[in-house]
This record gives sequence, C-alpha cells and structure tokens, in this order.
Amino acid sequence: MSSYGRNNEGAPLFIWVAAVFLALLALIVWKFSELTNLDFSTGATVFFFNAVVIGMLVGSWWVGLGYDYDFLGWHNTAPALVALWWAAWWPAFNHWATPVSLGAAGESSYRFSPWGESIPWWDTWYFLAGVFLAILSVGYGIRHWWLHRY
Repeated sequence: MSSYGRNNEGAPLFIWVAAVFLALLALIVWKFSELTNLDFSTGATVFFFNAVVIGMLVGSWWVGLGYDYDFLGWHNTAPALVALWWAAWWPAFNHWATPVSLGAAGESSYRFSPWGESIPWWDTWYFLAGVFLAILSVGYGIRHWWLHRY
C-alpha cells in the first residue's frame, strides 16, 4: 500500500523543536515577570504586547525604507507606536496597584502605594488615558513642526 506522498518522518523532530522553543519562551517570560515584579500571567501579557509593538515598530521602519506605503513608515507611525507601548504596560500598572495580604491579621496594602487603601493616582483610567493622549499629541506635534519648520 502506498502512502500517497505522506512523509511523517520529521514529525517527532518538529515536536521536540517546538517543545524546546516553547520552554525557552516560557523561561524568558518567567524571568521577565520576576524582573518586573509581576505574576506570570500579567508578565506574559505585558511581554507579548511589548513584542507586538516592537514588531510593529520594526515593520514600520522596514516599510519606511522605500516601499510605496509611506503612510505606514516610521515617521508617520512612531508616535502611535510609542503610545501603544505605553498602553502595553497598563496590565502591569493594574497588577502593581492590586492590594496584597501582609499577614494573618488580614492587613493589606498596595504593592507600591504609600497612600494606603485608595487606588494610586498612576493606575487611574484618566491618568493612563491622559498620558496616552499626551504622547500622541506631543509626538504628532513634533512631527508636524519638523515637517513644516521651513
């Protein structure tokens, strides 16, 4: 009986390579989470959002090298990508502002908040959105000034 062109001899090798790749990726995310004082789930979210933004940044630089899609180039997308990079860290701010238990007495405190039990100002939606809009406004303002300076 013929196999009609099916060749599964490389499947075990592919499975091993994929398993090693996933294990290395999990190790990198775990170290990133430890470095930034995040739990693994939040660290993975922030890590992959940052990876996507960096990929978009490299893509916009590549497109800006001379392709016909100039509107996707570095000089047009940099402020939006920096603002997206800021937004990629929002889950980390939420994690850092979450109360943690300090002991058996039931006391709790925020991880980095000296203000006690209220939500820290740096984790409020209006601060995060305000910085996002400020990055966009200043970035595109500088771009507009740079292009129209003469």
